[in-house]
Amino acid sequence: MHLKVFTLRFSSLIGGFDDQPVQQFLNDKRVLSVQEHFYEFDHVPFLTLLITYDAMATKKVELEKKTKSDKAPAVHWKDLVDEADAALFETIREWRNQTAKTLGIPSYVICNNNELSLLLKAKPRTLTELLNVEGFGKGKVEKYGKALIQFFNHEQPSQSEQTNDG
Repeated sequence: MHLKVFTLRFSSLIGGFDDQPVQQFLNDKRVLSVQEHFYEFDHVPFLTLLITYDAMATKKVELEKKTKSDKAPAVHWKDLVDEADAALFETIREWRNQTAKTLGIPSYVICNNNELSLLLKAKPRTLTELLNVEGFGKGKVEKYGKALIQFFNHEQPSQSEQTNDG
């Protein structure tokens, strides 16, 4: 288990935080948890992320590098979402984006599109089942788990149950 801290400055050009350095860093890592802290300094918004992660096994990383160098097409998250789940995917994605906006964090902190596609495959109905979905550790499940499993139990999360933060 390793830790990495990122401090992102708000960019008025893109209307948000440039998360490219974070995405590049996480390319070959498995995220265990993310803690975020939003603050302002000299009237400029900043977002600090503390990421707990594990490096992927060396063979897996080497295999991915080999695959990329062989120009093999990567599996895109859109290819992982069944046509029957497309509407639910969009519904959960809209919830994720709105929740992230409300909390003032990037939406990928809640879950990225790949993790969302894995969530749809697993269709967890309990918090324990959600913990077994790749990318959903204890921290994410504590913050967002109740709201997420409601989608698979055919319920809509209420405003007060969207996260444990509010």
